[in-house]
Amino acid sequence: MNNTYTDTIKSLIEETNRAYEIYVAASHANSDYAEFAAQCHTDFSRALNNPALSQTEIRRLLRSGHLRHRNDAPESCWATFMSHYVRQGCNQNLKGA
Repeated sequence: MNNTYTDTIKSLIEETNRAYEIYVAASHANSDYAEFAAQCHTDFSRALNNPALSQTEIRRLLRSGHLRHRNDAPESCWATFMSHYVRQGCNQNLKGA
């Protein structure tokens, strides 16, 4: 997979995470990052080249990736780990379709 593809997904994850942090700091948010980021499902589906990707699938991928990072590689860069995890998860979903 080329680096531009991974960088686009990583940038999107970093941008939505920064926006989520601002949102949480400015309010008493009753949602997690995955819920917040899934609002950008059009951007995620475009970055992942999967127009059928739903908000539910994005939330599932982001939540499971967050848990995997925390359990398996907490010392690694979160955005890099998540971009690879989300891309792999999306590719597996496409193969199973």
